[in-house]
Amino acid sequence: MIFKKPVRLVTKPLWGVAAIVRRCWTRYTIFPNPNALFVLGNQKSGTTAIAALLALAAGKTVCLDFFYTLNPIVEIEMLKGIRPLSRIVDEYRHCFAYDIIKEPGLTFVLDSLLEYFPYAQILFIIRDPRDNIRSILNRLDIPGNLEDMNTKYWDKIPTLPWQIILEGDLFEEPGQSYIETLAIRWNVAVQAYQQNTDRIRLLRYEDFMADKARCILQLATHFGFEPVHDITDQVDVQYQPKGDQNISWIDFFGVDNLHRIENVCREGMQQFGYSFGDMKSQEFPAP
Repeated sequence: MIFKKPVRLVTKPLWGVAAIVRRCWTRYTIFPNPNALFVLGNQKSGTTAIAALLALAAGKTVCLDFFYTLNPIVEIEMLKGIRPLSRIVDEYRHCFAYDIIKEPGLTFVLDSLLEYFPYAQILFIIRDPRDNIRSILNRLDIPGNLEDMNTKYWDKIPTLPWQIILEGDLFEEPGQSYIETLAIRWNVAVQAYQQNTDRIRLLRYEDFMADKARCILQLATHFGFEPVHDITDQVDVQYQPKGDQNISWIDFFGVDNLHRIENVCREGMQQFGYSFGDMKSQEFPAP
């Protein structure tokens, strides 16, 4: 995935000998950006498109999903509390040197992120959990109406981080099924926002989808970025594999799994204006 300047992306794996050499070099030549804008939210919440379009509109550099470029154990050890965020920033400071940094994994260490980057700005993307979870399962080619996953589907999970997400052990609250586990993860991401509302700009993905160009312009203004590029013809570029939004929630999840999501995520759904049942989400004013 290549962008014309000014957007710069990290896309290739960096672990191994080359990564060691690069870390040694960047330790003395590149420094984290203390004023970076971090774009956070659960996986498959639309964070990639929003961060990329914001960077394009404002002429800023952007790093998307840098954990994907590192040894998977780095993110897992961070989430388990084995490797502190401060150490990761020090070892991989080139990943934190951009104007805009989009990395969903940092959502789950938000307190540490705010402590290390006290002057950083934070944008948190929230998405209806039914659409969010459906998009995750579409990405992994896993049906949503199973009672639980069997070996056939576990073997289809492409990477260790995705397997960890489906297992749910990171937050010590795995659900009774893969659906409940993903619903609990959505709650954990929401709770990270709720505990830091004074430091975070909230955006519903649904409001972004309603008027993408206008939303990006509002974000640029809010974060003190001067819009320098017209992104009107870029707003529908697909930055991630697109999920199947044509199938209804009830058809994708079935009655039982749809109810599981709504029961687990009920409080957060009510807070962010999402309706219950197999209906479209309610209108919600743009933040």
